[in-house]
Amino acid sequence: MLYTPLGFLPEFNDLPVEDEQPTPIGLMYRPVGGGIWQIGADGQPQQLTAQQDAVPSPDGRHAFYVADENLWLIDLAGDERTQLTNTVDGVYLAGTQQWADNETILAGVWLDLETEGGPNWGYPTLINIISGELTLIDEPYKFLMRSYTAVSATGSVAFDQVGRDGDDRDFNWI
Repeated sequence: MLYTPLGFLPEFNDLPVEDEQPTPIGLMYRPVGGGIWQIGADGQPQQLTAQQDAVPSPDGRHAFYVADENLWLIDLAGDERTQLTNTVDGVYLAGTQQWADNETILAGVWLDLETEGGPNWGYPTLINIISGELTLIDEPYKFLMRSYTAVSATGSVAFDQVGRDGDDRDFNWI
């Protein structure tokens, strides 16, 4: 044992060797080379998808990624893909996407690229992966985000926005 100002620490030789620790079954990970892998029941890694920038859902059943300026969903059980947003329909991703829960992605979107596009993160929008429905969180106000959203464990969403009041004074919204 080594003594440090914080107390006793094990010596390097007392630490477990990596090979002695079994990898937990079901562990999901994203290696540097991309894709999503999971440790199978036999203890061996299995590739669920080769998609480079896929983000797995909290329950590990789905993942999303961005391609051709659109948001795509992957069902990791069969690597099936579904397009969730479509620039043809006037929905443009604005640079921030994250899982809100197992069936909902929180994203920033622009509905009119000419007037809303940058420098902002778009409207905070919930995208239901089952129905494909998009719901603007702050309807009817429709404030564009100045920063990334924050999601609490209870599902509450916060973002900030700077604007001007009727007297031309700056204000902040959270």
